[in-house]
Amino acid sequence: MQFRRVLGVDKFNVERRRDSNTSHGVELAVTVLLFVLLGLFLDSLLGTRPWCTVGLAVFGFVGGALTAWTRYQAQMDKLDEGKPWTRKAARATQQKAA
Repeated sequence: MQFRRVLGVDKFNVERRRDSNTSHGVELAVTVLLFVLLGLFLDSLLGTRPWCTVGLAVFGFVGGALTAWTRYQAQMDKLDEGKPWTRKAARATQQKAA
């Protein structure tokens, strides 16, 4: 227990992060699966096999990838907040010097 405090490692925080990352992966997979199933249904209804399935699968994957990217960017912006290499911090330093 003392060892973890010295290193700044919080067991529960690490587990929460792992669960969050797992849930993001499952969310992407389920999103693509639901769009594929919707595409299969529309293909059987319209007789356009496999175009709706392929189109909606690509749509679901691109949407999930964009969602993952925006989450990643938000997390990185939050972690970089106030760091010297960020633009806001550099601008604030320049303004103080002027």
